[in-house]
Amino acid sequence: MCVIMSGTEDQLKPVLSISLAWLSGFATSEQEQHLLLDPYDEEGMLKDEVVLLLTDPKSYTNAYKMIFKNEIIERSATFWPLIHNLARHGTYVLEENGITVENSSLSKATPLREESHLGMLDSLMCAFGASKIKVHQVVKAVRAISNFNPSRELPCDIEGCLLLWLNKVSMYMCQQFNLLHKSQQVKSRPMLIGEGELDIPISTKLVEHTRDGQSLAALLIHYAPQIAHWEAFYFTTTSYPACLSEEQSLHNLNAVRDICNNILPPPGFHIR
Repeated sequence: MCVIMSGTEDQLKPVLSISLAWLSGFATSEQEQHLLLDPYDEEGMLKDEVVLLLTDPKSYTNAYKMIFKNEIIERSATFWPLIHNLARHGTYVLEENGITVENSSLSKATPLREESHLGMLDSLMCAFGASKIKVHQVVKAVRAISNFNPSRELPCDIEGCLLLWLNKVSMYMCQQFNLLHKSQQVKSRPMLIGEGELDIPISTKLVEHTRDGQSLAALLIHYAPQIAHWEAFYFTTTSYPACLSEEQSLHNLNAVRDICNNILPPPGFHIR
């Protein structure tokens, strides 16, 4: 998972940087992985070696092959087979403004069209998410801890699945913690902002509303309680419904990243 903190004037560079960090999880050599994790030179420009990597279909194609392990994709000096195969899975390679990404825009090195490469990276991330997240699995997980109304709550896409899962787990963990706190059975106490009950805000936008790390922390505490503990995170309360500060949010995200990168295989969790 990738999270970008707000407040950056030029969003293109951090978005590309974190997307390349995600791609590094599919690298076939240590040298390639190192380049993707540290793509910019001291002047803030993409290194020449990184530009060469991106304008060659090999790195993207390797990621595709690792996502769709049972598929055969033809070797090519162009990006067309990759673009066509992604489209066959319902994932179209587009720039943010909706412009279709073509082979010519991906293979051009001078100047590198970063928007096109972000479109390709975003499509690969979507394909990766779709290969891992299934609606029936999310529904099963939600029903294990909460009521579920299919007519009103059934998700229709990946983001909807993740939001449903995050919100249901967050609500469940709030209820469990508050009940234990009232009965004085809490073994570990989080860093609460305010004096009321634990109250994790409902997320309606996946990227924007996970930036404070609260719902992600609740997820880890629920599924990996032996590793993730309440006292490692900041949480809001009913008496203090305002957002966490950027410092507190970054603390949460760093703690989430450390846990995820210790227990999950790459591409892992990245913050910019």
